[in-house]
Amino acid sequence: MKEATRDAQDDRNRLENLLDGLPVPVVHGRVEGETLNILAANAAFERAFGHDPEESIGENLYDLIRPGDTQRGTGRINHQALDEGVAEAEVQYETPDGQRKFQLRVAQALDSGASETYSVYTDITKRKRREERLQTLYARLQLALDVSDTGTFDWEIQADEVIWDETSERLFGYEPGGFPGTFAAWAQRVHPDDLPGVREDIEQAIDAQEEFRTEFRAQIPGGQQRWIEGRGIVEYDDRGEPIRMLGIHTDITERKKREQTLREAKERAEEAARLKSAMLANMSHEIRTPLTSITGFSEVLEQNLSGQHGDFATKIRKSSERLQRTLESVLHLSKLESSVHKFEREEVSLRAVVEDVTAALRDDLTEKSLALQTEVPDSPVSGISNEDALHRICRNLLENAIKFTPAGGCVGIRLLDEGRSATLEIEDSGIGMDPENVPGLFQAFRQESEGMAREYEGSGLGLSIVKRLTDELGGEVDVETEKGEGTCFAVTLPLADDAHERSDETVGG
Repeated sequence: MKEATRDAQDDRNRLENLLDGLPVPVVHGRVEGETLNILAANAAFERAFGHDPEESIGENLYDLIRPGDTQRGTGRINHQALDEGVAEAEVQYETPDGQRKFQLRVAQALDSGASETYSVYTDITKRKRREERLQTLYARLQLALDVSDTGTFDWEIQADEVIWDETSERLFGYEPGGFPGTFAAWAQRVHPDDLPGVREDIEQAIDAQEEFRTEFRAQIPGGQQRWIEGRGIVEYDDRGEPIRMLGIHTDITERKKREQTLREAKERAEEAARLKSAMLANMSHEIRTPLTSITGFSEVLEQNLSGQHGDFATKIRKSSERLQRTLESVLHLSKLESSVHKFEREEVSLRAVVEDVTAALRDDLTEKSLALQTEVPDSPVSGISNEDALHRICRNLLENAIKFTPAGGCVGIRLLDEGRSATLEIEDSGIGMDPENVPGLFQAFRQESEGMAREYEGSGLGLSIVKRLTDELGGEVDVETEKGEGTCFAVTLPLADDAHERSDETVGG
């Protein structure tokens, strides 16, 4: 008996040594009613709960590590372990590191005739926090899916088993739990005209190992149709064989309706633009023919009449010329807006353009007694551009400066060669404008003074044409102005060979 007792003690000592080396707290105790008197505890017990194992022997475990109002629940765990051999529960204690959650596993001592147990405490605080975070993320994800009318699917490719959530079932017209769970059942709800394309998208995603994405119409029993966007990712085994696709179904019916509405609106706008272009082309012919006659006959009358009748003839000629310029501006702007006008690029000298325009408007400057100051380089300032567009930009800006500069004022033209670009500046000492009006300056038919009472004549198209032509050439327009102080327009244009590519990007945007 003494040998048996000694052997049992040796086994107990070995067990205690083994438990002492474990990284988790272990307590050997005796159950007495609702208390658990400590017989031994390992080093991890002190690290977790802050109590010395030797000093804890004989103490009630629940007085050391947990509030008294929760002892009863843990006491039941110990009695359950004595009755069933093992019991488990999740518990929470106050520790030196704050509140911690543990997985408590209680087992009856096998060699004890008394009511002894071993309690093992596994810290699960981090795991529980992760679980809580995952639950929060899942709740947020589910909310996002519900708000976006999105359902999920899980397709086991080899087994041909498909799992849908209730949202996916509803999107395809199934009652909850009514989806048969096969690929064929899903394919039956896809519109026959869309099914070949969807199959091709699936095969492409699997073969290329890329994201699956497709759009199709779902046929709902009762004749209803719904647009669905399907997206998913494919999982593969070690041999590279596809085994699973996880994804979502999203109802995009309303988006498709908006896209259709926009397409129809675009088609109507394009048709309106076509009709406008046809009307303007017809108007050009119908108005230019009589205008040519009016201008020609008025010039003849000017040469043969004098006095008041001669003045009348001059006014007729000037009015017809003004109408002719307005007509040309309207037609030119219409071509720019409809993208009918295509620019050919060639080597152009900006200096020659400036000289041609100033020579053409010399009489207008002289008529208002305006001084002209020019600053141009000796070099031709050449680059790849469109000569007609440059002429129109320069002429419109110079005419604008002449119009808004009172008699006796000054107009200046500067051409700056900046290597890969050039800047044309046209400045006047005219009436200027409020800087707040500059943002709307390049809108068609806009002038600072508007209506029948406006002081200066004109259609308000000149600057709009300048802006559009500059954009076509890949350049920029800047304006500096002050009321009563004059205005300066600066047009910066590219001269390099890549100007055409940059202008295409600007127009396309």
